[in-house]
Amino acid sequence: MRKRTGIILIGVFSAFATYGAGNDHQIAEGSADTSGIDITYLKLDIQASDTSTWVAGCAEYVARTVKDGLSRVCLDMNNYLTADSVLLNGMLCESNHTGNILRIGFPEILSLSTVFSLIVYYHGSTPSNGFFSGITNLYNAFWKIPVTWTLSEPFGARDWFPAKQVLTDKIDSLDMFLTVPAGKLAGSNGILVETDTLPDGRWRHHWKSRYPIDYYLISFTVADYQNYSIYAHPQGMQDSLLIQNYLYNRPGYLDQVKGQIDITPALIDYFSGLFGPYPFPAEKYGHCVAPIGGGMEHQTMTTLSGFGFALVAHELCHMWFGDLVTCRSWQDIWLNEGFASYGEYLSVNQFQGNNAARAWMTNAHDQAMISPSGSIYVPPGELTNPSRIFNSSLSYKKGAAVLHMLRYELNNDTLFFSALRQYRNSFAFGTATTADFENVMEARTGRDLSWFFNQWIYGQGYPSFNVSYDQSNGKVIARIEQKSSTPATPLFLTSLDIHLIFTEGDSLARVWIDDTLKRFDIPTSRHLERLEVDPAGWLLKKAFVYRKELPAIFNVYPNPFAGTINIEFYNGIKNRKITLINAGGSIVSEWTTGNTSVSLDASSTAPGLYILQISDGSSTWKTKILKK
Repeated sequence: MRKRTGIILIGVFSAFATYGAGNDHQIAEGSADTSGIDITYLKLDIQASDTSTWVAGCAEYVARTVKDGLSRVCLDMNNYLTADSVLLNGMLCESNHTGNILRIGFPEILSLSTVFSLIVYYHGSTPSNGFFSGITNLYNAFWKIPVTWTLSEPFGARDWFPAKQVLTDKIDSLDMFLTVPAGKLAGSNGILVETDTLPDGRWRHHWKSRYPIDYYLISFTVADYQNYSIYAHPQGMQDSLLIQNYLYNRPGYLDQVKGQIDITPALIDYFSGLFGPYPFPAEKYGHCVAPIGGGMEHQTMTTLSGFGFALVAHELCHMWFGDLVTCRSWQDIWLNEGFASYGEYLSVNQFQGNNAARAWMTNAHDQAMISPSGSIYVPPGELTNPSRIFNSSLSYKKGAAVLHMLRYELNNDTLFFSALRQYRNSFAFGTATTADFENVMEARTGRDLSWFFNQWIYGQGYPSFNVSYDQSNGKVIARIEQKSSTPATPLFLTSLDIHLIFTEGDSLARVWIDDTLKRFDIPTSRHLERLEVDPAGWLLKKAFVYRKELPAIFNVYPNPFAGTINIEFYNGIKNRKITLINAGGSIVSEWTTGNTSVSLDASSTAPGLYILQISDGSSTWKTKILKK
C-alpha cells in the first residue's frame, strides 16, 4: 500500500472471537479468542452505490471448528452498521453489538471439526475518516465523477462487512455479489463471472476468487467506469493473463493514461522472471481508479489514484509480497511494504536505467534517515496505530534499503534472487514473519545472518562514517570511525567499499567494519588523488571523507562538497584564517573564526579541485577538497 503522508488514524484492533461451551447462550463481554474457527469460504452479497458509503446485504461464512464445544462467536463490525439478523445453519441466533464487536450466541453447541454456515444480514453507512477508512465515497471534481471504494488495511474491513480481522486465517474461497445502480461497474477480486440486470434496472455483478485471500485484501469499487482490458504473456504462464482496468468513463481519460497502463504487461513479465510466476494465473490482474491519494494492493485488482510508474510497480509487486505471501503480524509489515518499495527500485533500474535507480535509492536513504531512531520491526505498543505501522521512513523506504544492503552483503545476485523465490515458494498463500524470512535466507545462502537482522530490522538507526586517509611509504592508510544515529544500536557491522582513485586508473577494495574505529593499510605504488567510500551507494549511511596530509588538527566534511564546507578543529579555541584556493593558485574565498567548529558557505564556487588552507598564526595546514 502506498499512503498519503500526514494522515493519522488510531484504530482499535478487535478480533473475530470464539468462546468455549457454556451452560447458557448469554452473549459474553470480554477479550476475543481467535483460536477456535478456521474460515474456508466467504460470500458477500452487497447493495452499494457510487454516491454514498451505504451498504446492505449479507455476509455468509463457511467455517470449521478447531476447538470442541463452541457456543459463541464474535465478528468485528463497526457500530455504524446494524445487524438485522444472524443465522447459524439456518437457525436464528441471539446477538449483541457493542464496542464494534458483534457477539453471536449459537442455538446449539458445536463439536470439534464441525463445518457450519454463519450468515449475518446487515445494513448501514460508516462515515469516511481519512486514508484508512474501510469504505469511502468522494467526488472527483476534475473528472466530475463520484466513486465509492473500500480499503480495509489494517483494521477497516469491519466498516463495511462483519469480518474476522485476523491475518493468519486466510479465506480459501470468495464470492462477491455487488448490486449497484444501472450502468455502473463494480470491480472486485478474482474474475467477473456475470452481470445481471435486476427487475428494478439495477446491475448485479458477480466476482469469484478461488485463491486464498486475507481479509484486508477483499475490496470493491463502484463508479461510472469504462473497461479497458489488455493482456500479458508473462514468464511461467502458458496462457495469456487478463489485465482488466476500470477507468473513469469520461472523455479524454483513457487517452491520458493508456500509455502508462500499457507498461503493466512488461512489469508483470519482469517480476515473474525475478520472483517466480504471477501468483494468480487463473484469474487476472487489474486496476480500479479512485481518488484514494495513493494505492492499495487488493488481490488481483489494485485500487489506485493514477498510473505513475512507481505506484503501478509498487502495487503490482505486492501480488508476490503482501498478497501471495502476507505478513503474519503488523510487526512484520516491512515484509509487505519494504519488498514492494524495493520492487519500485528494481523496476526503475530495469526500465529507466541505473542513474534513475541511483536517484531512487538516494531519495529512499534520505527518507529513511528522517527517522534516526525507531525500528523497522513495529513495537508491540504501536500495533493499533496505523500511522506507525505504515511509517513511510521505516516500513517502506528503510525496508527497501535493507533489502538492497542484504543483496550487497551476499554479493551474489543469483543467490539473492533465488532466496527471494524460495521465500515466496515456502510461504505461498500463507503468512510469514521476519524470522521466517531470515531462516529462508540463511538456509539458502548457508550463512548466519542474525547480526544483519538484529541491527537493521530489530535495531534502530543508521551509521555515520568519518573517513580520513593519507598516503606514505608505499601504502594508503584509511582510518574509519563509526558513529550511530542512536544509542539503541551502537555499532553496525557491515562491508564497506573503498574506491581508490589514482592519477592513472582506480581500484575498489571491500573491507569489513566490526568496530567503531578501524584502520586499513592498502599497499600501492601509484599516486592517490582521492578516496571515496561506498561509491555505488549501497549502504544506508552518512559518510564524511577527508585527506589527512599532516597530523590531523581538523576534520573537513563532506568531501566532495556541494555547497557547505564543515570544519571541526581538534586543538581548542584559536583565531584561525581559512582560505580556499583554486587549481590556478588564486584565492577564491577567505574566512576567519575562533570557534571549534564552523560551517562555510561555498555554494557560489565552481565545481573543481581546491586547496583548503588553515593558519593559526604559527602554523599552516593544507588539504585538497573537491566541489561537485
